[in-house]
Amino acid sequence: MSLVEPRHRDEEMEQITQSLLGSNCVSIVGLSNMGKSALMRSLSSGNLVERYQSELGRDVVFAYIDCNGMLELSGQGFYELVLRTVRDSVRHLDASLLSTLAAFYQQAIESDSALIVPLSFNNALTALIDEGYHDLVLLLDEFDEAFDSLDGRVFLNLRALKDRYPRNLLYVTATVRRLGFKRGDEQTAEFVELSAAHTYTVGPLSRGQADDLAYAFAEEAGLDRLLTREELDFLWTQAAGHPGLTMAVISKLDEMVDSDLDAIAEALPHDVTVRSECNRLWSQLGADERETLLAVVVGTTEKRLERALQSLSAWGLLRTEGDTISAFCKLLADFVRRQATVQRELPGGIWVDEDAGDVWVGGLPIEALTELEFKLLQLLFQRRNKLTDKYQIVERVWGVDYLDDIDDARIEKLVSRLRSKIEPDPANPQYIITIRGRGYKLNDGA
Repeated sequence: MSLVEPRHRDEEMEQITQSLLGSNCVSIVGLSNMGKSALMRSLSSGNLVERYQSELGRDVVFAYIDCNGMLELSGQGFYELVLRTVRDSVRHLDASLLSTLAAFYQQAIESDSALIVPLSFNNALTALIDEGYHDLVLLLDEFDEAFDSLDGRVFLNLRALKDRYPRNLLYVTATVRRLGFKRGDEQTAEFVELSAAHTYTVGPLSRGQADDLAYAFAEEAGLDRLLTREELDFLWTQAAGHPGLTMAVISKLDEMVDSDLDAIAEALPHDVTVRSECNRLWSQLGADERETLLAVVVGTTEKRLERALQSLSAWGLLRTEGDTISAFCKLLADFVRRQATVQRELPGGIWVDEDAGDVWVGGLPIEALTELEFKLLQLLFQRRNKLTDKYQIVERVWGVDYLDDIDDARIEKLVSRLRSKIEPDPANPQYIITIRGRGYKLNDGA
């Protein structure tokens, strides 16, 4: 089942559309499985293209770009992915223009020059806009790692192109946090500025939207009856409009069709999908945000930090009724409460709490890992003291669709970033050991 259908985000879609029609870049932020990617894909739909062309009188190309598809995490890797996606999006255009774009694409991927690569990228976009008479909207989904890691000159170049084509070139980015929160260096500041005033948060659905989505999920799941009002109320209490959790609860309703709702409620916290969805939310929070959410759930006030409360509320993870603040749904509250009650003596070396998304080294918590870093460490931890080869890493970290696209250099860079966060001396690693020519092995040090 798809996590969220665009029709359940009509208000957000209209706000984003109005920003684009005003020639404004847009930033979409939100936690995992709230529906950012569905929104991004829906922006490239035929209906929006037709509306754009009708209201502005200009032809347009919307290019949806999954930044996880970068062949390497570098400026050249970014430019290659964008040009490849744009090329695939304009195959219906004039043959001579396609030939021009193909030539610039080849220059960008074959050159070793730090000048030629961005110049080829710029020339390709210029050809599409000036010679092809098309506006271009780049929809940069899963943009977190790219924005965190790419050289600042990439963003200076993107800003310069936008300044050259203020009406004809637009960027839409999708990240967990606001771009300005993620990087504050001088080279990215002007790029961040482009969308700062047009930033939209994708949070849980409203009650009406959640009910509509529940009906759609139930139909897609093959539920051979209509959901009752009692079941809809149960769904709202448990998942409160989070698409991924809503889907998990409906699956449990289908699986335990002969059970009452109390029995289903008791089973849900132990459901693998529920735990995975809650863990993804928890793992994307910073230490202060986790501590504050924990304080809210257990009812204490001394560890609540105002800035953390603000970010949790902006994401939609908190509900306020009068003077009472609570977690937005019962399933997340139960998950967070378990984090407070889990008591264990942590072993030495590396320890990964896969439910909570927490990592300890030598008994001490480390800084938050990115999603890709955590997936890699989780895989190595599950196979600790065993060899893990390239194919296992790509399949688990990026997905099977990328088996032919992710090269050794991309894996090595991810390993290097992970080592910088968990190794006492990253230059002389004691935990993540390279088995030359074969893969990696985690020595957990226990």
